[in-house]
Amino acid sequence: MTTLRQPMNDLIDHFHMGDDNAIAETPLPGVRVFHSTVPLPREPLVYGSSIIIIGQGRKSLYLGDLSFQYDENNYLVVGLPLAFECSTEASPENPLTGLVVDLDTSLLLELINKVDDPVVSNSTTKLGAEPVAMSDHMQDVVERLTACLLSPVDTSVLGAGLVRELHYRALNDRHGSVLRILSNQGNPSARIARVLQKLSGNLAGKYSVDQLAKEIGMSPSAFYRAFRSTTGETPVQYLKKLRLNHARSLILYEGKRANEAATQVGYESLSQFSRDFKVHFGTTAAKARESIAR
Repeated sequence: MTTLRQPMNDLIDHFHMGDDNAIAETPLPGVRVFHSTVPLPREPLVYGSSIIIIGQGRKSLYLGDLSFQYDENNYLVVGLPLAFECSTEASPENPLTGLVVDLDTSLLLELINKVDDPVVSNSTTKLGAEPVAMSDHMQDVVERLTACLLSPVDTSVLGAGLVRELHYRALNDRHGSVLRILSNQGNPSARIARVLQKLSGNLAGKYSVDQLAKEIGMSPSAFYRAFRSTTGETPVQYLKKLRLNHARSLILYEGKRANEAATQVGYESLSQFSRDFKVHFGTTAAKARESIAR
């Protein structure tokens, strides 16, 4: 197996990503390139449903009592939005580089229906995410995808097909069965995924365990157990983290004031938002906003 370092570095150069910590959208929808030359301490971060491939460097993820790493030898499959804590290993001499490909649920379902004898019982994951060893088939399609992204014409003609193939390879890679589980609508984790999509789509909504459980045909107690097993969090903890992470993004990247961000994500009390924000991020919302004005 060859390394993905040079193909990723070619992409970084192509998109002129010289910043210490940068991410660039490619012309291919749902595909992004990232690059960092500085290590990042452990901090909260929400991962969307995606496949993440590392060219070089390493990331560590923490969720409750569980932790795992992914690097150039192991890509990450995230089957549903999850609120992790994340730390990054990177330096100017050994930067973190990689590719994010958003998961297309409809494409996954189409592919699953075409694959004979899907096996969903051998997964060892306890969550809706897992690192998967980089196979020769997966590395081959990633190499072709990175080369394709260097050419606008190739991206237009070949890009969608390569993303489709990447989904297929991830679906069939050894121990990559988290995607099959989450696409099986009778599986508890798949039902929880529907709830997470609902929460992500309307952070300001008012929710109760009883209401959410009823919507997916589960008892409140079964829903609570399945939710915690899938996300590593209770429903209240998960929704709080989702709201706080989005509020932080609104403050840092859209210039929102703390009260505006709090209201937009569903907080009715600014003082409660301020307390939760400081506990979650170790700083106040006001200081976070000040940091971008310097």
